[in-house]
Amino acid sequence: MSEFTVTLKLAASELSDAQVARLYDALPEATAATRDGRVVVEIDREAPGFADAAVGAILDVERVLGVLVAEVEPEELVFASEIAQRTGRTKESISLLAEGRRGPGGFPAPARVAGGHKLWRWQDVLAWFAAYERDENVQHYDAAVAAINGLLAERLAMPQLTADAVEAMRRLARERDLVSV
Repeated sequence: MSEFTVTLKLAASELSDAQVARLYDALPEATAATRDGRVVVEIDREAPGFADAAVGAILDVERVLGVLVAEVEPEELVFASEIAQRTGRTKESISLLAEGRRGPGGFPAPARVAGGHKLWRWQDVLAWFAAYERDENVQHYDAAVAAINGLLAERLAMPQLTADAVEAMRRLARERDLVSV
């Protein structure tokens, strides 16, 4: 099991004091904030993989708050430990790659240093792994975020569709073996 930090963007612009109290009582590992006009909940989860962590966080946050999650927000800046989680490597392995003591070299430079800890832009790291390592674990993380967000978007859009459009979506899901909510 690994620990993952999952950032959830809610379909709400604010939470009541009672909702915030319920969130912190039920999920003490969660924090809530408002960013760009949306409530964002960050929650730490122990799980076998990122998808399990994200789905568990979504289900728990929605159950506790009674508010729909609109999106899983991928982290733009990541610490070495987060890179390790997303790539299925150890933090030591990432440190060695970043220092150029292992691998082909050319690991991206940190974008920022906070409290003595280096932060990298995830997209830079992703491009490096794609070019030099062809690491499937990296692709799995991004694919999980995309698939989860696709399902969440579908759930929010379906009530706005006509009955004919809903049936067309179901037909597409059946005929193309897509998951449909």
